[in-house]
Amino acid sequence: MSSTFRPEDWVYVADSMGRIGQGYYKNRQNSNQTISIAEFERNRAQTSPKPKENKEQIINNKPVQSINPQGQSRLTASGQNNVQLTPWDNPLVGEETTKPEPKTPTPVTAAKVATATQSKKKAQEEEEKKRKQQQEADAGGAADGDNGGQGIGAGSGGGGGAGGAKVVCTELFRQGLMSKKHYQACHLYASRHLSAQFMKGYHFWAVAYVKVMRRSPLASRLILPFAVARAKEVTYRLDWAHKGSLMGKLICGLHDRACSLLGYLVDNVEYQQLYENAKTA
Repeated sequence: MSSTFRPEDWVYVADSMGRIGQGYYKNRQNSNQTISIAEFERNRAQTSPKPKENKEQIINNKPVQSINPQGQSRLTASGQNNVQLTPWDNPLVGEETTKPEPKTPTPVTAAKVATATQSKKKAQEEEEKKRKQQQEADAGGAADGDNGGQGIGAGSGGGGGAGGAKVVCTELFRQGLMSKKHYQACHLYASRHLSAQFMKGYHFWAVAYVKVMRRSPLASRLILPFAVARAKEVTYRLDWAHKGSLMGKLICGLHDRACSLLGYLVDNVEYQQLYENAKTA
């Protein structure tokens, strides 16, 4: 910058967004040389031989009345008439305030809505499953009674239309070798998924084997691992457990089919005889 400041060597460049008083001054001879509005006014005041009339406009105190539609820098403020403002008389010194734009709430995406819906649906399904399991467990407990399992074997029945009970599981439960949960699962699974033909073939050999179990603890110990494995698998199939049994799957596949085929070849065996004379058996 030269030692003598000449206002006519500078041109005012307005703000790119058209905001009043937010521009700057650029040298006519050297476009790369720019100064702020405040610096321009300070230099002009120092070099001016006589003070100029203060033409500042405080936006907050003197609202603009009209703007020339031809785009000229002609502003009329209250208390003044036809005040012609040029780039040399501008900028406006004072406080400028703008109303902050309201924050737009972040829109909820479809993915978030879908995730929330799925989570809610899953929670409802889990709640319904637990409720059904509790009802089934309560029903099994009510049928169990307090007679050590004999009442279930004699009266509850468990095989789709055949009215038969799972006599081996009943005897293991009576002897304290099978848990109540597995015992109830075996009866419920039989009533829901096993046919009368299966129960006919099952009773053909199971009733006779239970009589042996009552005389020989060894017979109970021999069949226990197979009965428990099958009980674990049917408990899983009823959604009462999170994990089944590989051996149980194999037993269900072979044992259940074999009993169903055997049911076509043999006569009915009355399983109630095991409990009518249970004390003398």
